[in-house]
Amino acid sequence: FFFFKQKTAYEIVDCDWSSDVCFSDLAAARAGARSVVANDIDTLSLVAARLNAAANGVTIAVSSEDWLAGNPGDPEADVVIAGDVCYEREMSTRAIEWLRSHANRGRLVLLGDPGRNYFTAQGLEERARYEIPTSLQLENRGMRETVVWRVLPQP
Repeated sequence: FFFFKQKTAYEIVDCDWSSDVCFSDLAAARAGARSVVANDIDTLSLVAARLNAAANGVTIAVSSEDWLAGNPGDPEADVVIAGDVCYEREMSTRAIEWLRSHANRGRLVLLGDPGRNYFTAQGLEERARYEIPTSLQLENRGMRETVVWRVLPQP
């Protein structure tokens, strides 16, 4: 991820919506982000996120607030990261609109997607491509290609 290359301290908002793994949170915190907030409406997921952060020697804040239902562009952040949120039509539409509201405010907005059915690359810029190991039980294959996209502001 780009975090390890940056020297600037960012305020990171991660809206992974299943932040229990919180890889992007951990990477941002280790890279020196001023603060990191993991978001998920599932409070059990946030407990797991905190435990994972503690096990990795970093501190993150958590929020169970439904950010998609709030004001566009909230909460404030320098960088917004979302991962694997295009698995349902309505969720994909709401998430992309919310992410774009942050991009329209000049924020760096990154979206990781492993090729879900409701993903569209329209208005996005590819930043990186990875082959990642997956569970045969969940993905029906051993490896899956995933792409990190930058969400561009609307013209």
